Amino acid sequence: MNVTKGHIRILLLSAAALTLLLAGCERVDGPTPQPETQDEICLNASVWQMMQGAPSYRISPYTNANLSSDEYGFTCYAYTAGTTEAYINGSNVRYISSEWQFQDGKHYWPASGALDFFTYMPATPPAYISSINYAVNGTPAPRPYFVCADLPMTDDGQEGLKEFIYAVTPNQSKVSPGASGVTMSFKHPFALIKFAVGGSDADITIKEMSFSEMKTGGTCTFDGSASTWSDLTGSATLSITEDLQYGSAKTQTAPFLVIPNNYGDKTLTVKVSWTDWGEQIDHYLTTTVDLDWDAGKSYTYTLNVTKTDLIVNTTKYTEQW
Repeated sequence: MNVTKGHIRILLLSAAALTLLLAGCERVDGPTPQPETQDEICLNASVWQMMQGAPSYRISPYTNANLSSDEYGFTCYAYTAGTTEAYINGSNVRYISSEWQFQDGKHYWPASGALDFFTYMPATPPAYISSINYAVNGTPAPRPYFVCADLPMTDDGQEGLKEFIYAVTPNQSKVSPGASGVTMSFKHPFALIKFAVGGSDADITIKEMSFSEMKTGGTCTFDGSASTWSDLTGSATLSITEDLQYGSAKTQTAPFLVIPNNYGDKTLTVKVSWTDWGEQIDHYLTTTVDLDWDAGKSYTYTLNVTKTDLIVNTTKYTEQW
C-alpha cells in the first residue's frame, strides 16, 4: 500500500478526533445517577399498614374513591443512595386505576447506581408537624426526621386528626424490587391509647379519664429500624371525655394519638357517676399507672370500677397496630 504525506495527515487528524471523542464519552464517577433508563419506577404500598383516623376505632378511611384524592395520597422522595441529593423531589403519589401513580408523570430508574426512597402520608402534613427533614448518618444510611410541634391533648382537639406516618426503603435499583415495585412499609411514629370498661355494673358511667403533664411535641428520628424520640417539649393534661358504660353501645373510647415516652408512674384521674339516693352523683377516683409508650404500639387501659371500694383497677395490654 502506497501511503502519501496527505494520507498520513488525514490519519493523524482522525486519530486525534477519535481520542477527543473517547475522552468526551468517559464516565465520571460520583453520587449523581447516570441518565435515565426506560425502566419505570413503580411503588407498592400496603393500605392496611397506613394511618388510622384517630377518633375512629378500627375504621380505615381507605376506599378506592378516596385513595385517589390528595388527602389520602403520599409524598415521595428518592435520593441517590447514601446522599441527600434528590432524584425524585417530593412527588405526590395517589392510588388510581389499581396502582400507585406519580402525579407529576412517570419516573424512570437511573442507568446505574441505587436510590434511597423516603415517603410520608398524608401528602400534605397535618398542622402539628412543623418540619420534615432528611439526612444521612455515618453508615451511610437514610435518616429522615420530623418535628412535632403541638399535638392536641384533648379528644375534641383530636377529632378528625390524621396520623403522620412515613416509610424508608433504602438502596433500591432497577433490578431490586422486581415486578411488584418498591415496597413502602409505613411506620407509625406515634403511640395510640384507648380506655375500656371492665366492670359489670350498668349503673356506673365512666365520664372522663386524664393524665397530667404529658408531652405535646418533640423530634422523631428514624434510626435505621425504628422511630426514636428526643428533645420532648410541652406539658399538658391528656383529657378524654367520653361516657363509657357496661352493657351499652359505648364500652371503649376512641383511639388517641400520644407522644411515645417512658413517663414512669403517673396518676390516672377518673370521673365516674352512679345513682346515689335517687340522684346521679359524680365521683373522682385516682390510681397509679406505669406509662411506657413505644412508637407504633397501641395500648388499652381497662377500667374496673365498683361502688363498694371505689378502686380503679387498670389493666394494660400492648398490641401491634
